[in-house]
Amino acid sequence: MSETTADPVDPGDKKTFTQDYTALLGEISATEKIVASAWSVPDGLTVMSEAFDDTSATIKIDFANAAIGVNYSCYNEITTDSGEARRRALVIPVRDSASFSANAAEYKATLDAIRAAIAKTATRGQLRRQIGDKTIEWMSVEELMKAETRFQQLYNDAKRAERVAQGGSFMTTIRTRFVDC
Repeated sequence: MSETTADPVDPGDKKTFTQDYTALLGEISATEKIVASAWSVPDGLTVMSEAFDDTSATIKIDFANAAIGVNYSCYNEITTDSGEARRRALVIPVRDSASFSANAAEYKATLDAIRAAIAKTATRGQLRRQIGDKTIEWMSVEELMKAETRFQQLYNDAKRAERVAQGGSFMTTIRTRFVDC
């Protein structure tokens, strides 16, 4: 069983998550397809809809009753047309939106994972990191490059917000001293 960690969600969110099984199905056979999909979610989460197609399974969840600070583990089990069964975990952290909108450490961890994937040195945990509805391991180089730019901007904005919150200035001043030799 493999595990994917999603980006944090707020208790007010209603969000769709997709598990892409394309690579896994290709390992079984070139024509393998999903014929059944079942999701199990813990108490506190409300399933709004479930769907699947030949290569992926999707679930839409309402987080209205979710508790802040809890990492919810949802499981998706698929069956293929040849009778193979596979199960994946999706870990969804629930946080107050004010606490994750400016979390520089989280942006930095995602940025590091993206850069490692581009360099082809990413760990399994880094590859399992989810950006939007896709894990890093299933992103093309072009998508990774766009994500790198986005997360570098988010990280810079978060660091700037932390500096301002601690009483620092919005901009960083660099002083240069020229010395005659």
